[in-house]
Amino acid sequence: MKDWIVLETLEDAHNMTVVAGKPVQPEVCPRCGVENPRVYKHDQQDQTFMDTPMHGKRVGIQVVRQRWRCLECGKTFQQLLPEMDEKRNMTRRLVEYIQQRSLVRTFTEVADDVGVNEKTVRNVFREYVAALEEDREVTAPAWLGIDELYLIRQPRCIFTDVRRRSVVDLLAKRDKLSVSKWLTNLPGKQAVEVVTMDMWKPYRDSVLALLPDAQVVVDKFHVVRMANKCLDDTRKRLRGELSLSDRRKMMRSRHIILKREKDLDDTDHATLEAWTNALPELYYAYHAKERFFAVFDAQDRKEGQERYDAWLRGLDLLTRANFKELITAVENWKPEVLNYFGTGATNAYTEAANGMAKIANRNGRGYSFEAIRAKIIYGPTVKRRKVVSDFHHSIPNSPKNVPFDYQHLQAVRAL
Repeated sequence: MKDWIVLETLEDAHNMTVVAGKPVQPEVCPRCGVENPRVYKHDQQDQTFMDTPMHGKRVGIQVVRQRWRCLECGKTFQQLLPEMDEKRNMTRRLVEYIQQRSLVRTFTEVADDVGVNEKTVRNVFREYVAALEEDREVTAPAWLGIDELYLIRQPRCIFTDVRRRSVVDLLAKRDKLSVSKWLTNLPGKQAVEVVTMDMWKPYRDSVLALLPDAQVVVDKFHVVRMANKCLDDTRKRLRGELSLSDRRKMMRSRHIILKREKDLDDTDHATLEAWTNALPELYYAYHAKERFFAVFDAQDRKEGQERYDAWLRGLDLLTRANFKELITAVENWKPEVLNYFGTGATNAYTEAANGMAKIANRNGRGYSFEAIRAKIIYGPTVKRRKVVSDFHHSIPNSPKNVPFDYQHLQAVRAL
């Protein structure tokens, strides 16, 4: 920090104290406003300001702060320290450090890292998020992802810009009214071309009503996962007809039944053949699942429609009953399911963002919904991963697997 001198440095295993001062004459009197005032030293006061950690240790700057008396107005004032935060006993750069770190780490971890109270970290975080909210501009993405997630024992709704790999917003509720209100207020919503989602009717109704030009695509992975569920439900039901020892063997073979046939090795084939020979119903269910997965290998919508219709016609009555849940869902959402073949769009990124939200909720027990929302929207883990990757690729020999705030931290320490 410019014009500062270090008088002494004290440290132990976890902490470092730097005794320092700034022997500079005041440029203006804060009492009367006179520039370059005539002053004399009144007394000194020791104050400690926390600073960014260094060498894995918490750092405190013990400032020998001068008090001055202005001969122009006769009043006393403390030495001005623009490097220090006006509201807290910490440096401005530590405030910035806490702002960035609290987006990716728990408040307790950050507080322990820098040596301040957890409540202070929460307050810095809250003020930072409020400032970000004021400057935030939401724009409609060309590819909008919608998904639900459970946070703090309640279902929420998450919106993502799938193409740019960023979280757009997180709603406290996922009901039709909340989703419709958000879509109504979305600036530039005419730009949305594709909306990916799971099979939740309020999402579809809201999008069809408010984004009539957008193509709604049901996430492929939700559909094929339902096929796996139907197969596994069949396996569970058939287990009841077996002896205890056979039931245990079948439980251990569950992962084989849910594998794709092309991924089975010789041992898997032998195990699967033994079970399907003993239970023909399971054999037919397994191959029905495999043929359904092949539907999504189609090259276009027409071929996808033909493959699905052929799959449905080829089912016997018993297998059709086993896959009733899947068939009903696809029939109810057929246009949206088939839209996959025209776009190839999935909701994989939204699911990833959903997972990161759950991790943030799990790591920070007691977080409010607002805190989790801020960490997901403004945090670097999901929102800026691609940007950071592109940035590193543009610099020769730069580290690729570093935390997002690495360069910010290095710049702070270089000061």
